[in-house]
Amino acid sequence: MTREVVTQYYRAPEILMGARHYTMAVDMWSVGCVLAELLSRHILFQANGPMQQVQCFLYLHCIIVF
Repeated sequence: MTREVVTQYYRAPEILMGARHYTMAVDMWSVGCVLAELLSRHILFQANGPMQQVQCFLYLHCIIVF
């Protein structure tokens, strides 16, 4: 399967990590990102590349967990 299944800002972590098979969860991640952006009125995970995108996820996870 292709890695370019969705716009970079809406790619689920498993796609960025190189998953070859994906489920509807990837689509749900994208929908969640779009809804969050509609509510906040800014891009949720804005990054210049895939690795920076993963760093955005990790940063947000650390803020929420800790």
